[in-house]
Amino acid sequence: MERWLRARDGTQFFEQINLFSKGFEGVRKLVEKQDYQGALKEYRTLLKDRLPKKKPAPKKDFLQAADLLVNENKVSLLGSEPVELGDPINWFLEPGGDKQWHSHLGYFYFTNNLLDAYETTGNEKYLQKWMKIYNDFLEHHYWGVPGLEYDVSIPSYINEKGYKYGGEGRTPGYLGGTWIGLATATRIEGFLQSLGRVVENPLVPDLFFANVLYSLVTDHFHVSLNNARRYTPNQFIHCAISLVYLGRVLNEYKIAPAAYLIGMDRIEEAVKMCVLPDGTDLEQSFNYNGALVSQLSELTDLFDGLHNPRMD
Repeated sequence: MERWLRARDGTQFFEQINLFSKGFEGVRKLVEKQDYQGALKEYRTLLKDRLPKKKPAPKKDFLQAADLLVNENKVSLLGSEPVELGDPINWFLEPGGDKQWHSHLGYFYFTNNLLDAYETTGNEKYLQKWMKIYNDFLEHHYWGVPGLEYDVSIPSYINEKGYKYGGEGRTPGYLGGTWIGLATATRIEGFLQSLGRVVENPLVPDLFFANVLYSLVTDHFHVSLNNARRYTPNQFIHCAISLVYLGRVLNEYKIAPAAYLIGMDRIEEAVKMCVLPDGTDLEQSFNYNGALVSQLSELTDLFDGLHNPRMD
């Protein structure tokens, strides 16, 4: 529970932000007065112009999927039969022994159905369920939770170009899982896009934003930085793009320069690794390179109107 409460202490949350960033004078004054509630409210007004405006295209059956979650607490992933999530959610679920199902639960894309349903119908039950799932994850399935495998291996100054270093949280006996670089990369982009959809909604508490953002700039950043997924090319470039995404959208945070610079270095390295003549490696070249175009396009949109030589 201690990890869940960290962002509730204003000093812990606002220590992550460079309060001397341009435009943050009002937030800094409130923090200096130890008015953390007021500072968080003021900070949220700034988030309205900082969070991404784009959202994923709704699935054809989003309303049915959202109703299944709200009414029965069930979700179907990877074509499976609906699976009961539990309350609190069992984030280690592997229906039929499918460890990939467990990974996809941690990717969180299934929660977009709830926001789509809320925006379509206006019914608050979808929004409340969406927040409940996020809160459950942050409270019960944080990085370091017992039950995953963590590997603190050779440090970066010795093994920077190695497959991994620094640690991850994967499903025991499986190379994937909810706290590897690919999972955190997926959530970084998904969480930021979802927050952008609700940032002006008074039904979503300021504290909710603080807890989600705190997790992104601490645990999520740590895993994405240290578990780059090298030599799995499609995952490597996804993780690299998510770092730049994080550093660009949340550029007021102290980790932003590292996220941007390391992410850009890895994107340049990943493009050389990923863009292969079709047929060299059918899976990594022909199939996954399709996603490369859309991901880079999405990232480029975040630099619209800004001169950035590396993005150019």
